[in-house]
Amino acid sequence: MRRQARASAAGRGAETPGRDALSLPATIRLHASGCRPALRTVDEALHMIDTELPAELSRLPRWAFARSLLIEAARTGRKRDLTAASRQVRQALSNEGWLIDNETDREWKAPRGRPQLCPSQSSRRRGCGKSIRRQAAPYQKSI
Repeated sequence: MRRQARASAAGRGAETPGRDALSLPATIRLHASGCRPALRTVDEALHMIDTELPAELSRLPRWAFARSLLIEAARTGRKRDLTAASRQVRQALSNEGWLIDNETDREWKAPRGRPQLCPSQSSRRRGCGKSIRRQAAPYQKSI
């Protein structure tokens, strides 16, 4: 019974006296009408899902999963749970087209100006080294 009361209090986003708000690993910036511009804590993210998100969206599996991960992160306070919840919220926001990319996202994108190498090349062994554009040329039909 005690466990359910804590989970429901965390699910509603209620602040208990003496409890600090759990910060997300990184601030999540978003642009959506009727929603706050940034999520900094687990309670803010839960409040956004529960009250600011349209009802038809909050019932989707991606948002229900994000909410359950946030509740688990609020319950345990573990860094691993906070990271998983933050990633799922970011993924759900990205699926809706509401996520604003920041500097940490840019480092994961492929660098511009470098040709994409053929699939046989990997980091452990040497591949053919030809770019895909050069490799595709012999397969084009001549007129």
